[in-house]
Amino acid sequence: MCTNYLSTTWYKFTGAKETGSDLNSLLIELSKGYFKKMSINKLNKLIDILIDELSQMNNKDSIVHSFPAFNKYNNIIHDKIFFLYSF
Repeated sequence: MCTNYLSTTWYKFTGAKETGSDLNSLLIELSKGYFKKMSINKLNKLIDILIDELSQMNNKDSIVHSFPAFNKYNNIIHDKIFFLYSF
């Protein structure tokens, strides 16, 4: 379930993309559930992919291709991923 939600872009009922601190909070909780169920080997591979994708975000419309809900404005997600990886 976490994979499905993290792998799509979220939209409001109005059709606008979901943004803001509420989205960030939900993404963080989904990420925790997603990462918690992974083996260390898979987690390390995914983190390497995410670090590469995050480093390529160079404009306001940039997204993380593995998880399109993460964009240039979700830099809190970026910080959380690096924090999780440090353990």
